[in-house]
Amino acid sequence: MNKIISITLAIMMSFTLNASENKLEKVYSIVKQRNPLEWYEIQAELWVKELEKDNTNADAWLNYYTAKRMEKLLGGSVNQQHLNDIVVDLTNSIPNTFEHHYITYWNGNNDANLYNHLEKAFELSPERPETYDDFITYFELQRNTEEVKSFCDRMFASNNISANIYAWNYNMMMSTEENAILITNGDNDTYQQWCFNKIKT
Repeated sequence: MNKIISITLAIMMSFTLNASENKLEKVYSIVKQRNPLEWYEIQAELWVKELEKDNTNADAWLNYYTAKRMEKLLGGSVNQQHLNDIVVDLTNSIPNTFEHHYITYWNGNNDANLYNHLEKAFELSPERPETYDDFITYFELQRNTEEVKSFCDRMFASNNISANIYAWNYNMMMSTEENAILITNGDNDTYQQWCFNKIKT
């Protein structure tokens, strides 16, 4: 009897997992939410099916591109040419949208020659926080401290970053001595430090 119950539970769990794996979900960068490579592959397949229904679905384009980009970062079969091809397709399908301009700039990996796309994305939707870290990077490289502070203020006010990440970064900053050099590694321990420093000044 116990064996039958165990088998039944195993089958039910299998169905539950399969249903979860095939559920359409919003795709975030691994900076915010990390999943296994297979999850991004499944989400890419699901989102491309949405685009087959309606290729003007801007949200579907953003989730599809993000899933494919995360596949590339996690060592999947996606290469830069695949991502470039997606940008060409979405440009033909949803030109002059926030998603078109934002993804074009994101795909260019901070290429200053594509800065007009970042500006246009912000112009279309200044309240969306996706562009803020890109502006901070761009203006930091330009040594434009006033604009860096402006977008640090926007990022902090957006509540788009976990309070736990801010708390961890605050504790890290407070553990340093005056005029210390703090070496950071990525998004979650760099932008927050910039924000803290710019907000203080």
